[in-house]
Amino acid sequence: MNAKTGPGEAPPGHTPVRLAELELSQQLPAIKAGNSSLDVPYGAVQCLVRLHGTPLGFMVADLPPEGLDSAQVADAIWGQLGDSIAAHLRADGLPAPERLDAAGVPSTDSPPCLRRREEFLDEPPFLSVVVPTKNRPEGVAATVRGIVAGSYPRERYEVIVVDNASGEDAVIAREDFDVPGDVSLALVREPVPGGSNARNRGIAESRGEIIVCADDDVDADRDWLATMAAPFAADPKVGGVAGLTVPSELETQAQLWFEGFGGFMRGFERRVYDVAEPPADRPLFPFTVGDFGSGQNMAFRRDALEEVGGFDPVLGTATVTLAGEDLELMLRILLAGRRVVRRCRRRGARIPA
Repeated sequence: MNAKTGPGEAPPGHTPVRLAELELSQQLPAIKAGNSSLDVPYGAVQCLVRLHGTPLGFMVADLPPEGLDSAQVADAIWGQLGDSIAAHLRADGLPAPERLDAAGVPSTDSPPCLRRREEFLDEPPFLSVVVPTKNRPEGVAATVRGIVAGSYPRERYEVIVVDNASGEDAVIAREDFDVPGDVSLALVREPVPGGSNARNRGIAESRGEIIVCADDDVDADRDWLATMAAPFAADPKVGGVAGLTVPSELETQAQLWFEGFGGFMRGFERRVYDVAEPPADRPLFPFTVGDFGSGQNMAFRRDALEEVGGFDPVLGTATVTLAGEDLELMLRILLAGRRVVRRCRRRGARIPA
């Protein structure tokens, strides 16, 4: 909010967006209007729409002062995402409705997509989740709690938090995480600043056959780890996986600008990248590195990391580049002859205001 804007007034060109999330196999809710955290009325809604837990896309609509009732929500979703809904149901061998109403999509006890996820979690690979942090004790604790609350079996993963030269008043201890005792949680320290140094230290301390990377400012989806791990189990050539990251709020000009000029979004479509089979719609591939996600939501096969040498310490935070280490690593994974898969399951990047 700039100095000339009073409470309840939107800055010029700025309309806060209410974020919502719903599951189509349940009764659809109404969406209320109301005010943002800055006491500015919401002017629009961006709703993350799921079916059987799978994100299908965003429904975006103007948000009048009286809000949207459930029938209006259903109409807006069907108008924007009807094809995606039908495609998901066809893949599950289920009939698609002719339209969507407030009751949502007719439910079935165990759709095939959920059965496949449950079967995968019976014997999943062992994961190491590496979370670098610096001067964000509350943020990293929230991130770890979100990971631990997920559906992945706790005996099949470990969490390694790497404190990357935090100040004395921001150092976090093991007991500050408040997680169950059966969670394998390690806290290590990397004194040399830089996201690449922190991640490489976490990888060196890890035991998993798959390394999953998170940042200390995200909220993990319940099925995030399962969604990130599944492509590795399905295809031995997969060396890297990137996931979907959506914002946790869009209430300030900075947040809207960040998302409007790119953000962390890379689309909801699942894509497989392979230098042996270049995508026809990406003529500059494999140098379209922005397609490959972001480091706060990536996973790698351990032997692929060892083959290419991990994150490059001359790139990323605490260097003159400030970023780029994540995409450069994905590019090296591709050029080494591995596949990269872009998935979609992670929510709530706490992007700065």
